[in-house]
Amino acid sequence: MATAAAPLGCRPVARPPRPPRRPATSPLLLAGACALTVAAVLAGKAERTCTVTLPGGDLQIEWRESDNHIYMTGPAEPTFRGEYKVQ
Repeated sequence: MATAAAPLGCRPVARPPRPPRRPATSPLLLAGACALTVAAVLAGKAERTCTVTLPGGDLQIEWRESDNHIYMTGPAEPTFRGEYKVQ
């Protein structure tokens, strides 16, 4: 059985292990959670208040009949900090 050798000058590169990452929840996932809830309610598969589980944690989604607005409640963390000078 023949084995292929790496070309001259090529060798495997050892990479340092990556630090563990917190699960992130992107804005697209959040908007998708709201859209999913509306679609599920319209299809008769869910109530107007439900829990959607995402990598960053559980979200409580409520589509209120009184004002037709969608409310999302769940964990939040600061993602950055900065300053801006108004001139």
